[in-house]
Amino acid sequence: MIESIKRETIVEMLLNSLEAERYVRGPLLLEVVDELSGTERFKIACDMAKRMLGTLEAGVMTDGEFKSRLDELRVCVRRSAVARTSVAPPANQNAA
Repeated sequence: MIESIKRETIVEMLLNSLEAERYVRGPLLLEVVDELSGTERFKIACDMAKRMLGTLEAGVMTDGEFKSRLDELRVCVRRSAVARTSVAPPANQNAA
C-alpha cells in the first residue's frame, strides 16, 4: 500500500507539471507512462496515458483537448489508487 501511495504521489506531481510546462509535455507524459506501467492496477490509466502521448506526438491535440484529457487521466489514476487501498484486509485466521 505504501508503494501505491508513493507511486500515486509521483504521478500526481508529474501531472501537475504537465499542466504547467507546455514545452516538455512529451517527456513528462512518457515519465507518467513509465510510472503507471509499474503496477497492474494502473493499467487503464497507463493505456490512457499512452494514447494521449500518441496523439500529442502526432501534433493533433489542442491545448484545450490536452487539459481535458489530462483531467480525465488524473481522475483515472486517483480511482485506480483508491480502488486498491479501499479493499478490506484479509480476515485474521487465528481469531476464534
